[in-house]
Amino acid sequence: MQTKHSIIIYLVMSLTFMCGWLYLFRDNLAMRTIGVSVFPILWGTLSFLWTFNAYRMIKGVKRNFWLFISIGLIFYLISNVFWVMNFMMTGDHVFPNSSYLFWLFTYLFFFIGLIYKVKLLSLTVSHNPYVFNIVTFMIVATSISSHYLIRPVLVATDNSVGLTIISLIYPVASLGIIFAMTYLYYLSKQTNEKETVLYVVIGFSLQACADWGYAYTTLTHGEYTPGGVIDPVWLTSLMVIGLAGLKAQHNATSPVLEINDEIQSQETLFPYLSSVVLIVLSAQSYDWSFNLLSVGATIVFLAIMGRQFLVIRRNEQLMKEYKHLAYHDPLTGLKNRVSFQEEIERYLAHSERHHTSTVLMLIDLDRFKAINDTLGHHIGDEVLIRAGNRLNTGLNAHRVYRLGGDEFVFILSGVDQEKYIQLAEKVIHLFTVPFHVKGHEMSVTPSIGISMYPENGNDSASLLKNADAAMYLAKANGSNQYCVYNAQLALAHERKIRVENELKKAVETEQLFLVYQPIVELETGRPIGMEALLRWVHPELGFVSPAEFIPIAEETGQIVCVGEWVLREACEQTKRWHDEGYAYLYVSVNVSARQIQQGSFVHLVQTTLQKTGLSVEKLELEITESIMQDPSRSTKVLNDLQHLGVKTAIDDFGTGYSSLYLLKELPINTIKIDKAFVDDMTNNRGHSVVKSIIQIGRNLGLKIIAEGIEHETQVEELLQDSCHYGQGYHYLKPAPVNEFALYLTKVEEEKSLG
Repeated sequence: MQTKHSIIIYLVMSLTFMCGWLYLFRDNLAMRTIGVSVFPILWGTLSFLWTFNAYRMIKGVKRNFWLFISIGLIFYLISNVFWVMNFMMTGDHVFPNSSYLFWLFTYLFFFIGLIYKVKLLSLTVSHNPYVFNIVTFMIVATSISSHYLIRPVLVATDNSVGLTIISLIYPVASLGIIFAMTYLYYLSKQTNEKETVLYVVIGFSLQACADWGYAYTTLTHGEYTPGGVIDPVWLTSLMVIGLAGLKAQHNATSPVLEINDEIQSQETLFPYLSSVVLIVLSAQSYDWSFNLLSVGATIVFLAIMGRQFLVIRRNEQLMKEYKHLAYHDPLTGLKNRVSFQEEIERYLAHSERHHTSTVLMLIDLDRFKAINDTLGHHIGDEVLIRAGNRLNTGLNAHRVYRLGGDEFVFILSGVDQEKYIQLAEKVIHLFTVPFHVKGHEMSVTPSIGISMYPENGNDSASLLKNADAAMYLAKANGSNQYCVYNAQLALAHERKIRVENELKKAVETEQLFLVYQPIVELETGRPIGMEALLRWVHPELGFVSPAEFIPIAEETGQIVCVGEWVLREACEQTKRWHDEGYAYLYVSVNVSARQIQQGSFVHLVQTTLQKTGLSVEKLELEITESIMQDPSRSTKVLNDLQHLGVKTAIDDFGTGYSSLYLLKELPINTIKIDKAFVDDMTNNRGHSVVKSIIQIGRNLGLKIIAEGIEHETQVEELLQDSCHYGQGYHYLKPAPVNEFALYLTKVEEEKSLG
């Protein structure tokens, strides 16, 4: 930073010194001529060194630009050396032909360098946003230079071809450099070279202005006299071009991030401001006949009008695109929720005016989450696209909407029950063919919920809510079917909502309680433990079955806080019984997959045991196959529980397709044979199944407990098959604390008598 400031100070001092020299020797043509030739030679040499070093330091094709600029500066130096030598020998301050020739080569290499840089940047940067700015500026520049320089030159040369070419070559060359420089400036706005290019642009702009000033002075005064305003401008242009090379060296050693600037407002206004300048000059020079300025102004005006027309057309196209994006799903191309909300209101208004029906058909893809989780979202997205295409093709495309996720909705207007049932069956038929996506074959089925205006709701929100309720009932009934919302479903849905809401308050208001069923040793009938089972009695709803509220708790996530209460209550009560003399009892508590997948579950179990004082070996946790929704997470949690000393059991063993897989993969201590198998022991086949389960458990070293024992004959058969533990109504139905305590007392009395 200090070096940069030093260079700028030196630049200003040099420029000030030159201006002072010219002022001091304003009456001495010889000294002025020496000053305006020596100073450019000195600064030209320094600028050459900076640009050539930039060529050496920069790697790749970018370095060639600085090579062309360096060569141009060499010719510039040579032309000035020839000029000062000619002046020293002849005393003539007019530029010799040799200087003009080398200056021509200077322009040639400068122009080649600029064009090369433009070509290089245009390979990676789009020039489209700036075409209008560039073209407008060049029309303005060409018009002004043509009016004030080129046209007078043509008049002055009196149609002499040779003289015309010689006189025009430098103004035209300057115009070409201005064009390339403007193009380069706009291209560089989107790169990390924009500061360096800005130095180049300023340098060549000053060079062109000085050249035009020289041409204008020669044209109006007959010859150029050294020491005028033009010479400091030439010197400044050399200085700034050299600084550009110095800046390029700094960038080569200190890489910076790529910058993508937006088009600034001043850049947007630039072509219009330059057009105003042209119009003002045109008006000032206007003599009731077209001249080059007025021709340029006319062209610029037409260009601006054309651009405004294109902008309006483009804006209209963008508005159409934005509207399409706002009202359509980007993945499937179907109309989205916003479009649905607007259009359903129109359908309902039409139905109200004409007393017709409007039907909503909500379609949800079964097992879609499993596809996403197992095969990845890219496969899931492709399934959604193809599902949308099937619905779009099979139904009226203007009435199919994607609400989000795997939910689609279809609107029907003015149809009867027969018609919408036919369409629901058609939707189911559309999905009978499996999807083939990237080597995977997937059978995806729909669950459909149907609601109708005005029978099932008077607004879109209630219709959608009721269709959603019907859809979930269709899923509960086995998926791949439809369900029409009706009064009975409405009552069931209302009850579900109420149960969900009341369950939130059940723990706080002590509506929940535990009942206990003994786990006994079959040979003696004496209890070794008990299973804690959750019950709920609501002050208004009465007894709410666990089969009803536990799935709701699972679905809403309330099972986490409810399960925490159950674990704590069961451990506390078991510890009380231990303190009363029943220390041999253990308690078995059911836990859900959602509880286990909570990151803090193991800590919760450990904390609960510590707070209640229950020994870790007296707690057993019962799980079901739903735990395999996240096998890696579940395995880790169960291993941590085993290390803690907590036993685990598989509840309802044999009812799920993955039961044997659970035994293989998870750390399990106990299997509980489901009641359905115990009930079926009366026939040979059912008995064989139970016997096989017992044999598997024994081979794996697991404890086996038979559930749902109701008859003594079942006890005898289980003992014969080497099953030593069980539970069921034969011993005691699930009982509240006081009744279970009486049961324990009775057992102890029988034990003391026997």
